[in-house]
Amino acid sequence: MPIAINGSGTVAGISVGGLPDGIVDADMLASNAVTAAKLASGVGGAMKQLKSVTKTSTTSTTSTSYTDISGMSVTLTPQSGTKCYVTYHLVVGIAAGYSAGIQLLRDSTAIGNGDQYYANNYYNSRGGFLTTHATYLLGGNMDFGFLDTHGADGSTAVTYKLQFISPYGVNIYLNRAGNAHSNSTNAANYHCSTLTVMEVAA
Repeated sequence: MPIAINGSGTVAGISVGGLPDGIVDADMLASNAVTAAKLASGVGGAMKQLKSVTKTSTTSTTSTSYTDISGMSVTLTPQSGTKCYVTYHLVVGIAAGYSAGIQLLRDSTAIGNGDQYYANNYYNSRGGFLTTHATYLLGGNMDFGFLDTHGADGSTAVTYKLQFISPYGVNIYLNRAGNAHSNSTNAANYHCSTLTVMEVAA
């Protein structure tokens, strides 16, 4: 079939592979013309956004219910159909013999939790849980990761944040020891904590 340029502005008669290599470049593709469904099998997972917050100051709570950790939140507007991988690294200090719990939320919804169980002042199967002993006073590292299907519509902001709890009502600390060191009366500002959110293509 001969190539014909129609009066309507269309071209007929071009078969697949009929254009020379390089004649179509990225600038000629319409925005959003290449969808996930058109990608080859195994292609995907590209990072769309990366946001992180680092807290170097200390904060504490004696609350026996979950309360926000000041400065440990990340807000972003994910695209529709993507997922967010959320990780955190915290240094938590507690007085000897007590415990602390950490919870991850998307807006007001707790995520990354297993079946919630409470007994004898222990909060298990949450995003993080730490118990100290008489020889463990310097603070413990708490690390966690969760892949969240956020359900955002591409125009709505989402906030990921962390909360902590003191089941026994004693002070628990972020970025410092639960007890002062034997050679210092100031246990603060020894550590830093981070919260990171990576939006990835599904």
